[in-house]
Amino acid sequence: MMNVNEFWEYSNRPENADRNLDLLHGEVIEWEFPSRRHGFVYAQVGCLLGIYARQIRYGYAATNNVGVILPNPPASVLGPDVTYFTAAIADGKFFTGWDESLPVLAVEVHSLNHVERLERMKILEYLRHDIPLVWYIDCEEKTVSIYCPNGEVSIHGVEDSLALKLVPDSDAIWRDRKISDLQFHVGDLFLLPAERPKQSESAS
Repeated sequence: MMNVNEFWEYSNRPENADRNLDLLHGEVIEWEFPSRRHGFVYAQVGCLLGIYARQIRYGYAATNNVGVILPNPPASVLGPDVTYFTAAIADGKFFTGWDESLPVLAVEVHSLNHVERLERMKILEYLRHDIPLVWYIDCEEKTVSIYCPNGEVSIHGVEDSLALKLVPDSDAIWRDRKISDLQFHVGDLFLLPAERPKQSESAS
C-alpha cells in the first residue's frame, strides 16, 4: 500500500510517463485511454465551467486529470476528468508538486472501457472528503448524476435545464457579492457538431 509521497515518486518515474494512474485507497489503479465520445463530453464540461468562471470572475476550471489529494486514510490521489476550484493555485509549495486544496466540484465522465465500479469508488471518495458537488456523466445514457455529501443524488436527462450553486455559501466572497448560479441545458453537453442546428435554423 502506497502513501501520497510514494505515489508521487512512482507516478513520475520515466517508465510511467505515459500511464494514466490514480491512487485509490493506497492502491495504484491504471486506466485505459478513454473513448473519443468521453473526451468530447469532458471538453464540453470544461468549456462550460471555464466560461462560467470568466462570467462570475471567481474560481477556475481545470481539466486533464489534475491530481487531487484526499488524505483521510487510506489516502487517495485521484484525477477527476474536470474540476472547479476557488482556492488560489499553489503548485510547487508542497512536497509532491500536487496542490493540496480541494475542488468545489469534481466531475467524472464514464467511458465504456473504464471499470464502472472503480469510477463509482472515486465518487464515494470525493464525497467522503466533503467535496460539495460531484457529477457523474454517462455518455451512453446521456445523463448527469449530481451527488452531494449529505447523501442526496439527483439524475438529469437531456431534456433538463439546471441552475446550480457552484460556489458554496461558506466561501468568503459571498460576504461581498452575490454570485449567479451555473445554468445549462443537459442535452447541450452531448450534442455532437453534426447534430447542432445551423445558425439560420436557431435564429428562426
